[in-house]
Amino acid sequence: MPLGGPEYGVGLDTHTAAAVACLLVRVLVPLLGKEPIIKPTEASQSMIKESVLDGLPATTDATTSKVVVNNSVLRVVYFAFGANQELTEHTSPRAVVMTVLSGQIAFTVSAEAATLDAGDVIYLAPNEPHSVKAITDSHLQLVMVDTEA
Repeated sequence: MPLGGPEYGVGLDTHTAAAVACLLVRVLVPLLGKEPIIKPTEASQSMIKESVLDGLPATTDATTSKVVVNNSVLRVVYFAFGANQELTEHTSPRAVVMTVLSGQIAFTVSAEAATLDAGDVIYLAPNEPHSVKAITDSHLQLVMVDTEA
């Protein structure tokens, strides 16, 4: 699934885009002396994050995401999918809870398919193969928990 769009002049698959983002943060941050875009959230600190979906529109030519919490125990990410955008089969070393916030999603886990609507929830054990495809413009909340922490 390509990330970006014509306005960015790039079309990277999800795994390549993630690798490039990590590389850019590791290389450019020390050079520029700026903080990373995704700051770690201390597990011992409480926080409130309002209006998370603002600035995260579902567009027809891209899948976008916003990391809200990121620490050694937990990672919370919000996704916006345009209709027909997808994340091909992949796994996560963490346990995953995914909640559909809006729209309709085709979800496959270990070759079993389901159609999810707003309010539906899926739990994935660590390393469970899964894929996601938006049927309509959709928003998801993804919570990843390190079961070894």
